[in-house]
Order: sequence, then structure tokens, then C-alpha cells
Amino acid sequence: MSPISQSQFIPLGEILCLAISAMNSARKPVTQEALMEHLTTCFPGSKQNVVLRNVM
Repeated sequence: MSPISQSQFIPLGEILCLAISAMNSARKPVTQEALMEHLTTCFPGSKQNVVLRNVM
């Protein structure tokens, strides 16, 4: 077994609210696909993207 490096934890709800707010401010429609693209852009290479795909 290998050790896993940990990063700062941000609750999923907070991330989703921030992303939706940013997309609304930019007048972009918030769909599941657009939200996933936005999160992938804002958090590149993060493990959260794998978790979010399973949640949504």
C-alpha cells in the first residue's frame, strides 16, 4: 500500500454553490454537463472530478 497525499478539503456543497454562482454571474446556463466542465476547468487534475461524476 502507498501513502496518499491529502489536499485541503472543501465541502462538495460549497464547491457546487461557488461554481453555480460563478456561472450565473457569467450568464452561462447551468446544466450538469456545463457544471462538470466548469469544475474540471477550475480544479484540473483533482480527484473530486471522479467523485462528482459518480454523484451526479
